[in-house]
Amino acid sequence: MGSRGMSFLAGFRPIKLFDACMMAVGILCMSATVADVAPGYQARIIKPGETISLLCIELYGHYAPSMGAALQKANPTLTDINKITPGQKILFKDPVQAPVKAHPTPGVSTPGNPPEESSVFEKQLTITQGVVTYLEGEATIVDTHGKKASLKVNALVYPGDIIQTSKSGRVEIIINRETVVRIRENTKTSLVAFRTNGIDKGATRVGFSSGSVWTKMKKFADRVTRFQLELPTAIAGVHGTVYNATINRDSSSAVSVYEGEVAVQNAPETYESGQVLEVAAPAEVAGPHEVSLDEWVYIIKAMQTIAIDKHGVAKNPETFTKNENDSWVAFNEERDRQVSAIIDGKE
Repeated sequence: MGSRGMSFLAGFRPIKLFDACMMAVGILCMSATVADVAPGYQARIIKPGETISLLCIELYGHYAPSMGAALQKANPTLTDINKITPGQKILFKDPVQAPVKAHPTPGVSTPGNPPEESSVFEKQLTITQGVVTYLEGEATIVDTHGKKASLKVNALVYPGDIIQTSKSGRVEIIINRETVVRIRENTKTSLVAFRTNGIDKGATRVGFSSGSVWTKMKKFADRVTRFQLELPTAIAGVHGTVYNATINRDSSSAVSVYEGEVAVQNAPETYESGQVLEVAAPAEVAGPHEVSLDEWVYIIKAMQTIAIDKHGVAKNPETFTKNENDSWVAFNEERDRQVSAIIDGKE
């Protein structure tokens, strides 16, 4: 073989050897990745803003403390379920389909008595519960017994609980896998009632006396009001809506709708924000109609806002333009995109 052929082979063989090595490394890495996920599990790489409870609601339809404990056993490096970081890999058990019951009874989560589960990771979509799926800064919670404590992410919350955010605190609560309530800094809210999930009874009601609350509600095929936000002098009943409500220091307020529509009406004189009242059956959102001096109702559509003074007198709705520099709006729109698989996705 001539010197040219030897020279060619000398240049050719190292390149092929390098390629082969790289291919082998790739196969080994792929094998290691597959081996890391045991049968019956799936790996999730945590994204910014995700929490254990949020991912459990997405996968299993609800969240229970037993899920957190089981996830820690499956993930030895997960020492604190309340502290997960973007880029972290966590193994989740594949959802177990709940058995079909002859006479299904919706589960209702109550303090100290979470829904019974034949399997920790059984997929259930009809459990009535509220879950803290995001927490930024600090917030406190006062339960029905008057006990005050620091609010934690992944906590279950119940009707009668009062939540207060600090000057740096923001809280996201998902109720029944159909309603998202976000509480802004320096805001006081009370969870009045949860709609009974699975049998479409009653309405979820949240009252607040100061600050701002952003709400995203799942859209149903009908026009039934399943969520009410109760302001000091008005009630906002919604359906398939994204909107923000703000209460000022003098108790005047404003409701701004970003998607869908909201029926805003004055509250009865005897009403007190956050007071636990009997929840009426779901009702259709009424259209505009003539009212007496003591009653008013407005249907606020997308990109409209209504102002209500401290005496409960409302101005005519006006159109508004979204402020692209408003950090609260930007924060909520990003979170809405993050929870869309839960709220807007098909069951």
